[in-house]
Amino acid sequence: VCSSDLLAYLRESVFESAVEQVRIRKLGITFFTQDGSISINEARQQNSGISQGQFLARQKVPRDGGAGATGNIEESDFVVGGALTIYGREFVITGMNAATRKYFEEKGVDVPSENMPWPTDDTYNATIARGMTTNPMRRIPTSDMENKRALESLTSGGQITKHHPEDIRCTQQFYANKINQHLSFAALYDNRAKIAGDLHHVVLNYYLENDTIEIVEDRPDNHGKDGGPKLLIRQRVPRLGVDTSKVRSQHNTFGVILKSDYMTATDLAINDTVTIHSRSYFIYDADEFTRNYFREKYNINLAPAVDVTAIEQRGAKASPVHYPPPHNGFGTDLDSLQNCKGLTLKPPRVDNEKLWREMDKTMIFSAILVTSDPIDSNRQFVITFHRATDEVEIGEKNIRNSGVIGGKFLAKGRHLKELPNGKKIAFTPEDFAEGKTVDICGRTFLLQQMDEKSRKVVLGIEDDIEEDRVRELVLLFRTLVATKYLRVQEAFRAIAPSGTLTVTDMVDFFRRSSSRIRDQEAMHIIQHVAPTGNGTVTYDQFLRFVDGSEGTSSMDAASNNPKSIRNVNMQLKEEFKTATVEATEDNQRRILKKQLIDKLVARRGTVQEVFRLMAGHSFNSRLSRTEFEKGLVDILHFNVSPRDTELILSIVFDGVENANGEITYKQFHEFVESA
Repeated sequence: VCSSDLLAYLRESVFESAVEQVRIRKLGITFFTQDGSISINEARQQNSGISQGQFLARQKVPRDGGAGATGNIEESDFVVGGALTIYGREFVITGMNAATRKYFEEKGVDVPSENMPWPTDDTYNATIARGMTTNPMRRIPTSDMENKRALESLTSGGQITKHHPEDIRCTQQFYANKINQHLSFAALYDNRAKIAGDLHHVVLNYYLENDTIEIVEDRPDNHGKDGGPKLLIRQRVPRLGVDTSKVRSQHNTFGVILKSDYMTATDLAINDTVTIHSRSYFIYDADEFTRNYFREKYNINLAPAVDVTAIEQRGAKASPVHYPPPHNGFGTDLDSLQNCKGLTLKPPRVDNEKLWREMDKTMIFSAILVTSDPIDSNRQFVITFHRATDEVEIGEKNIRNSGVIGGKFLAKGRHLKELPNGKKIAFTPEDFAEGKTVDICGRTFLLQQMDEKSRKVVLGIEDDIEEDRVRELVLLFRTLVATKYLRVQEAFRAIAPSGTLTVTDMVDFFRRSSSRIRDQEAMHIIQHVAPTGNGTVTYDQFLRFVDGSEGTSSMDAASNNPKSIRNVNMQLKEEFKTATVEATEDNQRRILKKQLIDKLVARRGTVQEVFRLMAGHSFNSRLSRTEFEKGLVDILHFNVSPRDTELILSIVFDGVENANGEITYKQFHEFVESA
């Protein structure tokens, strides 16, 4: 070894600086073993203001140990952890390189295996390092940069700094991150203390390429708010308490860009409140990318998501309750209610599905009055409730020598019941049952007995299908087809758009023709038309049934007598029932899938926007069954029956959902593109 390399530091007091009180100067000492000379070099520190580099040229240095110290500094004077005085300055030896350590160990000198740490009171270097990692901002003002360049032009032979250190750092940061790559935080902005205030769910986006922040409100569909969703356009945000008039800034094409004292990523944390331009935002969640970025970049594990249900319920404004005035007696209550809902009068909306489902279904009870009057207590009544229209009518039986004339007691009408809170609504089937009391128009009736037909209606038991009924329906089906369409091909395309005639198609055709038919009756018709089929009717079978002959497309009228319909099989085979139900369900699935995809494609915006709306802007970018079911009604306005809703959920989720019952955007997009 020709030389020994050691590390040391020199401590100096600083009296006129707001940044540091003690300056630690880090040095490297080289001891040359050939002649015992020493050279010292100082490590360069950023913006230290000191001419660093060579601290002491190579030379032999005499000992400076007071009286009695003779000779020059030798190899044995260097002790790790000890102090060495050179020309009146005290140098603390902290360590050495591997070659020097091996050299001392071979000579039998005991040296520590690791170097000593640098002093902890090195405030200047700690401030510089912390600022460069967690608070990147401009370190040299523009005026200082101009002075620096002027000085370099005089002293460095014409070599001057072309780019500002801040510009270099911003460029490096820009290329180190993808364009528009950002961290996303979910936050709440609560200004409900104001008269027109509200609780705003916002998404705070922090862009990594230039430390800018953007705040966008997460608004539900049909929110009814004015203005755009952005609460803060993309910009650098000053820290709380900073005087923006004194902050260094730069004017460019996009506006004013702050050069110092602006918020960075480490200023944002979950379960914390940040103030941006006098508005307080409570951060309660972050997406997966943001959590991974903090873990890998800053070694920080963000807190779990905060439940904000209590915050949403606290101070929530109750929706105003509309109490319409009482009915004035003219017309029906539904007609009069339209005057309270708008200036333009519209007829009351009719539930056609309910009318079709409950057509001709009535509930008939025998009843008596609940009264202490002996005359009224002997009176007997018949109460009829019409399930399709929620109408009630009451008739009274004639009892000889009772002194009361029987007949119509209450005309058929939509009479209302009064709730405990004073609101009046129509009667429902649940209000009528044997042994219950019901108040109708100020009189209390005790329901005693229900007739057998009404009991079947309540239990959902349908009447047995008779052979004459099936013959009539078969003849009616042939007659309707002959009167509505000119050609067989046209009729079959209209009745069975999927290519095969199913039970659902049969019921819908009768319904469009203002004729009521049950599913069981439709199965009998299909079995009569195609006795060897699999629960559906093909075009050839439909042609033979309607035409009554082979090889012709004319539609000659058959006999109008139901007895002309022969060979009616009233026994439905179990395999035929199963095949019919499966074929009907498959056909319904195809129809619902086409309708759903048409809704998605026809909606304004991309499929990705629809997915984000239906998923509620979830941070895991996944769509659950519950969110999808809610989005069908609230976002797509796709109102179907509960049974059809279950079919839609099975079409979209079955076979592709994960263990939590969720799908990704890729799977949702593949479903839309499958059509």
